[in-house]
Amino acid sequence: MTTLYTLPAAFGLRNPSPFCLKIEMALAHLNIDFEIVTVADPRKAPRGKLPWLEDDALKPDSELILKHLDKKTNGGLFGNLTPQELATGTAFTRLAEDHLYWLMVASRWLNDGWYQCWHAGRFDKLITCTVWDVIPWRNKNIWLAEIWRR
Repeated sequence: MTTLYTLPAAFGLRNPSPFCLKIEMALAHLNIDFEIVTVADPRKAPRGKLPWLEDDALKPDSELILKHLDKKTNGGLFGNLTPQELATGTAFTRLAEDHLYWLMVASRWLNDGWYQCWHAGRFDKLITCTVWDVIPWRNKNIWLAEIWRR
């Protein structure tokens, strides 16, 4: 049996982590039977973050999980893509997950002014104000560590 370890529901969302949801959607798309086990403390995960997957192997990261599932299903996820499509998808994934995601987290939690843009759904204004306003916060907040590290 395949087991997906993920965060519990929070903030009125089925799961607050887009990474956990991405794996859940991939498993459903591939028609793989799986069980969800919620873990409230990501520090208990193999790499200190969620999700992780256990089936015939332990896969501790969403990117590794997707590659594992693609291999396990003989290209069920990425098998029909050309090398150019794979490269484009990888580039957009890196942009969204490694950079924009952390700007969105910072914009939600670090400044009340940014939250107004977030809450109103004004993402065009949010990105603009976040990029310019986030620079002075870089040494003060742990949330921004991911942005500056990459």
